[in-house]
Amino acid sequence: MKNLSLKFVLIFSNISFCQIPYSPAVEIFLGLENASVSHTINMNSFGAVFGYTYNGNHSYEITNYYDHLDYEAPPNLSEGNWAGFDFVFSSTSPPTFDIYGFGFYKVTIDEGTSYFFLDYRDQRYGSYELYPPPSYGHDADIWIKYDDNLNQFFVKSDGGFDWNNPVPVGAILRI
Repeated sequence: MKNLSLKFVLIFSNISFCQIPYSPAVEIFLGLENASVSHTINMNSFGAVFGYTYNGNHSYEITNYYDHLDYEAPPNLSEGNWAGFDFVFSSTSPPTFDIYGFGFYKVTIDEGTSYFFLDYRDQRYGSYELYPPPSYGHDADIWIKYDDNLNQFFVKSDGGFDWNNPVPVGAILRI
């Protein structure tokens, strides 16, 4: 009987573990609420974007690799299943998601009229050692939600916090 119980626990544990939602390694998580279809969330740079390489020393150079980013967001997924954009510091090779660099970006939905700006022009961004302790989670991550009923974006900087007020159209959010 003990042997049967042990087998049951091992099998059940394996099945339960496989059902944990996968959260991709990105820094900007994008999602939709109250949507009946998927939408494309766009980030377009305004001005120069700096990329980053490390080959023995830190190197920042102007690039056009990160000028236009698109993510097709499926409707109404739970936050744990959102994906989005990857940051130049942490991207994989080859990249799985579009990559953003150090720049000033306009965020839109389907290239439409609801938009705001993200200002990532600070070389300290993404350097976790610069955040004062205690540091919980990934300090560089943000979550952007678009509510299709309200035609508005919402932004938060922690996966566990509640959503704040909507981001006003044309607002500039600095890191």
